[in-house]
Amino acid sequence: MELYHHGIKGQKWGVRRYQNKDGTLTEAGKKRSNLDDVNTVFKSLSGKDKYMMGFDENDKIMYSKKDPSTYENLGKAFIKKVNDKPVAFLTIDKAQNGYAQIAVATDPRHRGKGYSSELVKRGQEWIEKYGNGEYKGLEWWAYNDNAASNATAKKNGFKKVKTKWDNEFSYYRKDL
Repeated sequence: MELYHHGIKGQKWGVRRYQNKDGTLTEAGKKRSNLDDVNTVFKSLSGKDKYMMGFDENDKIMYSKKDPSTYENLGKAFIKKVNDKPVAFLTIDKAQNGYAQIAVATDPRHRGKGYSSELVKRGQEWIEKYGNGEYKGLEWWAYNDNAASNATAKKNGFKKVKTKWDNEFSYYRKDL
């Protein structure tokens, strides 16, 4: 019996996409690792938590109130780890209104410890340092019945702005 292996079409032998020779992660590896951490926290959320973040029962983003074409994914995520396990994340997207939209989630077993506030601070510092003056500030959407999200926004200096969706959502901004 003979066994032949011709590789995978398009694969380049010896090219490391995610890890350098010294074991450290490449930029692509860091992004992939962050995505894995975001997914770990996301999977810990209840269906109601996911709905509060704007996801349907199939974990697909719902854009019933916001047009998805008005947002650009910056691919930036900040992860809070405890004992080397991801417990919270913050993602940043660019809205066409000149604000950076943030989304925050914390594993239910780790709530009430200030992790979301810590991540909001890190996200704001990143925007101020690397945003090249492109952003007016940060924006935060929360369902009105998501008391924790609304309280965290206020605690972190976000101000509520009136919108036509006030009966269902709270919209906050924090100018830089």
